Amino acid sequence: MVIAMGLRLIVLRHGETDWNREGRYQGCIDTRLSREGHVQSAAAARALAQRRLAAVYSSPLARARETADLIAAPHGLTVSEDPAFAEICHGLWEGLTVEQVRSEFPDLYAAWQERPHTVTMPEGESLAGVSERVFNRLNRLRADHDTETVCLVTHGSPLRLLLL
Repeated sequence: MVIAMGLRLIVLRHGETDWNREGRYQGCIDTRLSREGHVQSAAAARALAQRRLAAVYSSPLARARETADLIAAPHGLTVSEDPAFAEICHGLWEGLTVEQVRSEFPDLYAAWQERPHTVTMPEGESLAGVSERVFNRLNRLRADHDTETVCLVTHGSPLRLLLL
């Protein structure tokens, strides 16, 4: 898929959470930033304070929203939450550590590591589903903010899909 854009998009992953440090799958569980995550998010806000941002968009999950709020504040902007930019739903893996998933779902975990595009999480999502919602919304952002600079605060899976 080729997308020509006049939109300038700054994409950021949310700051650290305790679960990131513990190696837990968060997915759609609404975890908050850790103390270090607040420090990271404040640093991102300072780095972007001199940029002219037309809008700040965020996943509705607290860890992304907290990061986006810090970025939007110096610009006097209100964050626009959008569920299209939420993290992949890891289903039954959510709350488990990588080691627990590797032990309880060995074949699926191996497939996720080697061929993630072929995996649908048990009671969760596939990368194809996440890709569809992210790129559909990105096309609307492009139309709404052509020639403007927008900051998007999201999660690992949507970011990887955008970068690919």
